[in-house]
Amino acid sequence: MEIREIVHNAGGLLYYDGANLNAIMDKVRPGDMGFDAVHLNLHKTFTGPHGGGGPGSGPVGVVKELASYLPKPMVIKDGDKFKYDNDIKNSIGRVKPFYGNFGIYLRAYTYIRTMGATGLKEVSEAAVLNANYIKARFI
Repeated sequence: MEIREIVHNAGGLLYYDGANLNAIMDKVRPGDMGFDAVHLNLHKTFTGPHGGGGPGSGPVGVVKELASYLPKPMVIKDGDKFKYDNDIKNSIGRVKPFYGNFGIYLRAYTYIRTMGATGLKEVSEAAVLNANYIKARFI
């Protein structure tokens, strides 16, 4: 947390590469560690395909203070419904058609829902165990 304070006090931002989220799932959240932005490689943690030109996907999450810079449209909650919001003051604009790589998001969401909290925790624990086993074999 000391590094976070130094960076933030200097006006900097912290970016978390969620490429290997398996190791921290159910343990800690990047935002709780002080990161301002995170991208999730759906192909590594959430079963999305990768390589050969795609169709990969890497959703980005940011702290509230950076949300107005995200691409639009943004999906917002309006009562008990959701709607598109195109009135985003500092948005970088549209970067892809609104549907993007929707199939990859749907696949990742299905995996998350199928595994549930307990299953994702088991995946995380197995990933750490496997990494430690490989490390021990190399040392």
